[in-house]
Amino acid sequence: YQSMFYTMLCVLVMGLLIQVSTETDKKWAPLWWFIIYASYILMHTIGGKWYWRTMKTLSLGSLALLLMYLLGSIRFANLSEYAPLDVSDKDPIANVWFHGTALEFFQALPIACWFFLGVESLNLASHDAVDPKRDVPRAYISSISTLCCTSFATILVACSIPPGINIVQFMISPLSFGYMLMFDIDLKKAIWLSMPAIYTSGFGFTYYYSSQVRAMGKSGLANSWLGYDAPYFNTPVPALIFGAVVGYAVGLRYHFYPALQHESIFGVGLLGAMLTYFSQFISFVAFRWYYPTIKRQFVSPLGIAGAIYGTMVFAIIFVAIAGLEKSIGIIAFAIYVALLLIYYYLVVIKRQTFSEEEKTVLFKAYLMKSTYYIPVSYTHLTLPTNREV
Repeated sequence: YQSMFYTMLCVLVMGLLIQVSTETDKKWAPLWWFIIYASYILMHTIGGKWYWRTMKTLSLGSLALLLMYLLGSIRFANLSEYAPLDVSDKDPIANVWFHGTALEFFQALPIACWFFLGVESLNLASHDAVDPKRDVPRAYISSISTLCCTSFATILVACSIPPGINIVQFMISPLSFGYMLMFDIDLKKAIWLSMPAIYTSGFGFTYYYSSQVRAMGKSGLANSWLGYDAPYFNTPVPALIFGAVVGYAVGLRYHFYPALQHESIFGVGLLGAMLTYFSQFISFVAFRWYYPTIKRQFVSPLGIAGAIYGTMVFAIIFVAIAGLEKSIGIIAFAIYVALLLIYYYLVVIKRQTFSEEEKTVLFKAYLMKSTYYIPVSYTHLTLPTNREV
């Protein structure tokens, strides 16, 4: 649901940017969403080299536009003039860099997660990598390094150019002001330069949710038809359509019915992201603990201590979101997780099997652990046949 929601958010933002830049009526928003979703599904359905070449082009193009923004806007930057926040006339401090209480800090803390949301989906490309044990860790390191550099640079530049942080913080397209200054263009034209990055984000999240849903369908976590691949293309068409229908339906709900008071779909979506990060850190610790002798082509220099630190950071964010969320969205989230747990223990646990990807990646670890014991909860899993081994 996390990856589906973020795809939907990217589609909604893209539709809003198109609406603002073309001055079309709001009623046409569902049409823009349909076109964007259709383009995602089409390119992911084709798959293969065409898909990866498209992904590479979109990613490098978005990064090039961001670097152009940073290098071109920095000459207009004035940190001391435009970056300080406005303060009340009653406040004796003329300019401040930080204000508010600890409560406001925890309210703002989750927003920074938007800089790296989705990076955890890199491991889903293991079956497409030549040497996943070597390539995926390298991809993680290069991605995180790139994100750290570009995120800090973007924050510093965006808040340091006119009209300043007091206006930019409310903009749905905060980089537009830099493009306006660089090329001497109006806001509508500048918005078009911000669209490729938003479109690329949705494009990547589509790969994220479709890979997840397909794996769940193949392993019995979801209905088996969701794990079906289209003939010839060998791409997860049912999973692609399922996620698009879910996202489109949620978008229509917000289009025709006003949001509930204090409702934040972004915050509720982050709860799913935090649980995703928890599971990955816990998996890391479990594999280090139970399978220390497995040969690893990449060894994390931070080890278990780094995983524990990461778990603590995301636990703080999870508690902050859950504790500060004022809408019934948090209640809906709790009910959703509870229903999934009930569904798993009543239905899934009786039919769960190893998917093809799990057979090739985890079978060695499974045999190593079965040398000591086979957990009762896993005795029902279907193991590979001798021929498949």
